[in-house]
Amino acid sequence: MTAQVVDTRALATRLVCLRVLKDAIAQADAATRAALQAALLVGDRATAAVTGGDGQPVPVGTVTATKGAAGHTTAAVTDPNALIAWCWKHAYSEVQTVTLVRPAFQRRLLDVVKASGGWPDPDTGEILAVPGVTVTSPTPGSPGLMVKPTETADAEVRAAWADGRLRFADLAEIEAGEP
Repeated sequence: MTAQVVDTRALATRLVCLRVLKDAIAQADAATRAALQAALLVGDRATAAVTGGDGQPVPVGTVTATKGAAGHTTAAVTDPNALIAWCWKHAYSEVQTVTLVRPAFQRRLLDVVKASGGWPDPDTGEILAVPGVTVTSPTPGSPGLMVKPTETADAEVRAAWADGRLRFADLAEIEAGEP
């Protein structure tokens, strides 16, 4: 029996890249959900479609605004540049030289802002507003979003992504190698 050689560098690179993409997708998901929730009324349904290989729209699912329960408070980065500017002033050690807020700090910042409505200034204790972060706290009965992909959504979305027919502007900076 021969020992299998594992390329730890390649695996580590893949894992780090997947983490960066996962964080970017989570941020884009939160911003997209907030925008769609603001645009839909309870009962409204929007159909999602990608451009098929023949250039025609192919439905891949629906999103319906539902009457939710009390819901939960969320905090999401909706303006990354405003957040970076704020961090330069109030938490400069948490900004990486690629002008990117460190993901661990961003998660902590969102949790604190969600809980207290802002970031406590370490010197004064004053709760500071954080530009670029939006906190939403649904009221009882406010809409939630029900996302229902079609049976073919997985294959259609993967094909559209692979063929370059599906692009998201907020992820383009990652695709282009920008910070």
